[in-house]
Amino acid sequence: MEQETMLKEILHAFKLYSDKVDNKLNVLKNDLESKMDRMEMKMDTGFARIDERLERFEKKYDGMRVEMTESKETIDFILNKTAQHERKLQQLINQQL
Repeated sequence: MEQETMLKEILHAFKLYSDKVDNKLNVLKNDLESKMDRMEMKMDTGFARIDERLERFEKKYDGMRVEMTESKETIDFILNKTAQHERKLQQLINQQL
């Protein structure tokens, strides 16, 4: 009978210890989950900021590309006009000679 009582006490002690370990593991699990949730929220916020900045950059880039295209067209027009005027001047010079 004494062995049975000791065995029950030992089993009870193991049960108490197991409950403590389970509680600690649950606390650690909850802490880890909350930390992971906070990190996920930070990452989502960071990605949202990056997306916003990329959109602004794309708009700025598109605007610059349009400006460069317009500048190229203007330069091409001016070069053509300059070439036409040079030809006319050359013709006038040749006629006077």
